[in-house]
Amino acid sequence: MCSQDEFRCADGLTCIHGDLRCDFFEDCDDGSDEINCSECAEEMAYLCASGQCIPHTWLCDTNIDCADESDEINCDGCSQGWFECPSKYGCIIDSKRCDSHTDCYDGTDELDCTECADEGYLCSNDKCISEFLRCNGINDCNDNSDEINCTACTNNGYLCSNGNCVAEDLSCNSFSDCEDSSDEYNCTVCANQGYLCTNGQCISGNVQCNGQNDCDDNSDELNCCDVGFYLCSNDRCIVENLVCDGYDDCGDNSDEIHCTVCSNEGYLCTNGKCISKNWRCDNVTDCEDNSDEIDCNACVSDVNICSNGRCIHGSLICDGFNDCGDNSDEVDCTVCSDGGYRCADGKCISQRWTCDGFSDCDDGEDEATCL
Repeated sequence: MCSQDEFRCADGLTCIHGDLRCDFFEDCDDGSDEINCSECAEEMAYLCASGQCIPHTWLCDTNIDCADESDEINCDGCSQGWFECPSKYGCIIDSKRCDSHTDCYDGTDELDCTECADEGYLCSNDKCISEFLRCNGINDCNDNSDEINCTACTNNGYLCSNGNCVAEDLSCNSFSDCEDSSDEYNCTVCANQGYLCTNGQCISGNVQCNGQNDCDDNSDELNCCDVGFYLCSNDRCIVENLVCDGYDDCGDNSDEIHCTVCSNEGYLCTNGKCISKNWRCDNVTDCEDNSDEIDCNACVSDVNICSNGRCIHGSLICDGFNDCGDNSDEVDCTVCSDGGYRCADGKCISQRWTCDGFSDCDDGEDEATCL
């Protein structure tokens, strides 16, 4: 026997509290507490024409929930005070709109908001999310506005130097996920087959040895010479046919030592060093053993005098090569011959020294506009 404030299920044996009658939850095993209802106990319930109570969100969702199918007829919209979810996902009460909790299956009840209830967070794109999702390293707003101007990151997120939060697994993954790339510094290992620079920076393995200084310390461009190239002592790579040609193509002269023959009509010193033929008998010791200044005649005519007193041919002025040895033949130039590159201060350097990861112009402009 059920008490006055209880409801007897159709099986005649089970009693449930009267408040559970018509609340759109089947508390009786046979569901008899949700049929033959005259009204529904819950505000969010819908009363079917058959007297059955179902959640209001099941109304007009293309699924038949009322026994008489009344939940899927006359589905032109929701009644006043209710918000219609798109794609026939049903209706939710207006108070659920912009409350920072997703009630429509597609989340449209949290879009196009002007303010958020329940102390929610209003994204820059007018979406409401829970304040607990703020600065967790996950783009919950879809415009990432919930992950900027953070002082700390929850959910093990990584705090960028500029105050943005990114997911922890994006740190040291060889790709810059922080706008300031701070997630790729102070690393001990690089994910995604990245390259670990000597300074602890992670870069993509694809940019190692590409001729560009991607590591701040240029360590990605060390020991990088391909077949057909020569590795200078300063780790610069030059084409092999430039070795022992009498010109300092490496920049540290390491390509002109230990030679057995000199190309380009260069002069072979007794100690195996190649120098420019124009430096022979110029009263300046270029071979360390002074062999370039032995058995000399006077300098030939049609020459220019370098600042150091060396004689070079006029055709070598402003050609991008340090023929004088003190570089005085490559300064104050108005144009560079032989395809040389002219720095802003009038200095000529070799064209192949541009965008090679080394600053040869005094102001570094030969490395400033490289891709």
